[in-house]
Amino acid sequence: MRMHANIDWDFLPDTHKPIIGLPLMSIQNPNVPFSEISGVRLKRSTENGPISVILDLQEDRSLTATLRFPFTQTISSSLVERIVQQGTEYINDFVTQVDQE
Repeated sequence: MRMHANIDWDFLPDTHKPIIGLPLMSIQNPNVPFSEISGVRLKRSTENGPISVILDLQEDRSLTATLRFPFTQTISSSLVERIVQQGTEYINDFVTQVDQE
């Protein structure tokens, strides 16, 4: 069966960082309809289909990540567990844990 899986992650403030520094820029012009670019969508093509992740840094420095990826498996009672396992492998390419010293 072919399907797509979506997983949303919410990381506590300053515990994880995206592979791209966020915010990308801060806008000081009051005539622009936004004040900063704090999120980005990244895509990677695979033989099974595209992997897409939206990374967004919140005002409190928490990070949200929304991952969409192709998933080809048979339906079983462990389907959700396998989706989360594969999604965790993918998200580790886009988000790294911050060393807490």
